[in-house]
Amino acid sequence: MIVKSIQTKYGTVTEKNGWYYISSNEHGHRGKALHRVIYEDYHKCTLLPWANIPHRNFNKHDNRIENLELLSASEHQKIHKALYRPSQQHKDAISNGLKGRKLSVIHKINLRRSKKK
Repeated sequence: MIVKSIQTKYGTVTEKNGWYYISSNEHGHRGKALHRVIYEDYHKCTLLPWANIPHRNFNKHDNRIENLELLSASEHQKIHKALYRPSQQHKDAISNGLKGRKLSVIHKINLRRSKKK
């Protein structure tokens, strides 16, 4: 596995799981996601750990400030739910993987609902 390092004004950046993370500690950002640091720098703020900064065009490498936005967890989840509709094959695979396990009543209700849709 080849790891490429990129120099930015925020420090040295490496790619991990498709995301850019700061790997140097020269500016105190070590371990932070690059897009979050860019958002904080532009807006002169400090993001809380649970703040969501998704990429508008869904390209993880497009860290232009115009492509970053602050969303609540529920707004971010709505986007993912609208984009991801699991196939019946996927639902069946999950259901088969759970056979024989003791599930909570809520989990059983959710599984029934997902099969009906």
